[in-house]
Amino acid sequence: HPALPLLVLSQYVEERYASELIAAQGGALGYLLKDRVADVAEFLNSVTRIAQGATVLAAHLMPSGRVLRRCLCTRQ
Repeated sequence: HPALPLLVLSQYVEERYASELIAAQGGALGYLLKDRVADVAEFLNSVTRIAQGATVLAAHLMPSGRVLRRCLCTRQ
């Protein structure tokens, strides 16, 4: 159901899949890399933020903002 929070744990950064997920997901979501969830406190913080309605993306998806900008344009 698109309104439910969604968390994807991925082994690799896949910009295309992340873009499609963000564009299609109507509710809160997270796209995190598996190797980044070793920090339990950081992982639990991400899960809490997603449960509260936030979007949490792997840092690798954010430096240029390409994925986020493309998805926001698709949503509008």
